[in-house]
Amino acid sequence: MLRTLSFEIGSGNVLAVMPYVEGASLAALVEAYERAKGCHPAGGYAGLITTYFKRRPPIEYFTGKSESEYGRGIIHLLGCTCGEVGCWPLIASVNQKDDTIRWHGFVHCVLGWPRLSIA
Repeated sequence: MLRTLSFEIGSGNVLAVMPYVEGASLAALVEAYERAKGCHPAGGYAGLITTYFKRRPPIEYFTGKSESEYGRGIIHLLGCTCGEVGCWPLIASVNQKDDTIRWHGFVHCVLGWPRLSIA
């Protein structure tokens, strides 16, 4: 199933990029999924602070076209509400085929276990 993906740059103390899927923030979707699966703790995610992109266009990062610290094709989708991406990260593999971007293999590396089985 194809879904609509958009991004919002939030305002506040720092600028952060939040992915939205079908109009719902990815952070809210992941938290709802974790709560439904009985994960503790659940949620605590925020968008990625814009300085994280290190002069790379965010669209290239989220589509896997630019290198991340893991190499090409594995990215942070969300960070922690404290602003540190490595504190509470949601990581995924990303692939692009034609006009379709696919995020899959979602993991939470701090907790050390796969979090999501949705794509």
